[in-house]
Amino acid sequence: MSSGPTVLPGPSGRCWSGSTTAGRSRWRTTPVQTVMEILHRKEWLARAKSGRAFNYRATKSREEYGASLIDQVWATGADRTATLVRLFDELEPGERAELRAALAERAGGERA
Repeated sequence: MSSGPTVLPGPSGRCWSGSTTAGRSRWRTTPVQTVMEILHRKEWLARAKSGRAFNYRATKSREEYGASLIDQVWATGADRTATLVRLFDELEPGERAELRAALAERAGGERA
């Protein structure tokens, strides 16, 4: 067996860091706990006490996180239209069709 570090998903989505020695796991949760605490302080993770441990969950969906990155770009004064056109140009044809349909639905059935 490998004696290097491993990161495994634990119960309730928690991750545990450990190393294996002679087939036995020796868990070292401190590095993971430190990262989770930092992400919690930055409000990227929410946590709830579960016995002696915490269960963590993301505070934003991937879509919300992606949109917040675009907001950060626009906060720098970037041209919104040029940015959107560039993103649109990089979409696959099927993704473009999905975006057009979503925009049309949002506009109340009007062509976007």
